[in-house]
Amino acid sequence: MIGMLILSHSNLIAKGLVETCKQMAPDINIEGIGGIEKRLGIDAELALQKLNEMLENNEKVVIYADIGSTVLSAKTIKELSSRPADVHIVDAPLVEGSITGSIEISIGSDIDKIIEESKKSCFIEKN
Repeated sequence: MIGMLILSHSNLIAKGLVETCKQMAPDINIEGIGGIEKRLGIDAELALQKLNEMLENNEKVVIYADIGSTVLSAKTIKELSSRPADVHIVDAPLVEGSITGSIEISIGSDIDKIIEESKKSCFIEKN
């Protein structure tokens, strides 16, 4: 299976996206990390720990991150992980991309399709 890790500066955003993705795709393995001690930020050590735990139970893990230091943390934890080749940082909008990715994971899409469809989510017209 392919797991999903959501990284955000906000714990509320990370947990809310996990909840939303689970409602759309209840059987996926998804975790969210955000905030540091009830403030905005990212705990890279916790994110690395969670990523390595996910790699124990999944053949691959996709990471969705919001902005700035969270993206840098995603790149760092990928390289420090137990299996960097099996970690994919998805260049997609956090909300739309992770929801699209969760659905693709739930229907058994391969890693390339998950990433491709997630990237397309930035082109969704809203008016």
